[in-house]
Amino acid sequence: MRLSIREQLGCLILLCVLVSLSVLSIAVWCTNYNFVLHVAGTRLHTAASLKAAQIAQNLEMMRIVGTTIISRQVIRNALASYNNASATSFGFSDAQTDILQALDDASSVQDPLALQARVYSLGGIPLFSATSNGLNIDLPWTNSNGSQATLADPDSGYAPTLYPNITAVRVNGTSLGIANGLLMEAGSTLVLGPLTLNSSLSLLSLTLPLMDTNAAASWVCDHCDGYLAN
Repeated sequence: MRLSIREQLGCLILLCVLVSLSVLSIAVWCTNYNFVLHVAGTRLHTAASLKAAQIAQNLEMMRIVGTTIISRQVIRNALASYNNASATSFGFSDAQTDILQALDDASSVQDPLALQARVYSLGGIPLFSATSNGLNIDLPWTNSNGSQATLADPDSGYAPTLYPNITAVRVNGTSLGIANGLLMEAGSTLVLGPLTLNSSLSLLSLTLPLMDTNAAASWVCDHCDGYLAN
């Protein structure tokens, strides 16, 4: 079967048109695809940057709250008494009340950042702790009696993964503490967590050293911790 010249020219023109349209379509698709990827990537980068800034701001605010708590004189006096072998009354009850007042003040905002605090000795012994009033946050475990553990429970309300293991050491003649492998010097901050409770709530803890203000190279006590609800 032979094709006439007219049919051959028509097929040639049609082939050229189809090739041109294919090239144009591919070029437009690639351009649009790259544009869509760029826009999506920019949105993800912006969202991640904003979230990172929010987390950094929350951590800084949490550190400020912790620094405010460990600077309270009642707490310092109680820990100084504890470290004094001749002391008969450490004043932990007053210190616990003082920490609770500080936590309640910090929790008066809509989204509180500091929910709990616990103070340890230099050797890692828990001395006293407090939880802000009015909290009803369930934890992912049960009490010894089988009931649901909450953040307000005096014993099971303190998540073990959010509180450090502390070992006392001597560094250049100075008594310091190592918390989860980090040497806790002046200005050090240990972040533990997060402990995820649900899709909208996680807990973090910050560990801060409480240095002796009367002797820059010695310690009055170890640190205090707080939780971050995010």
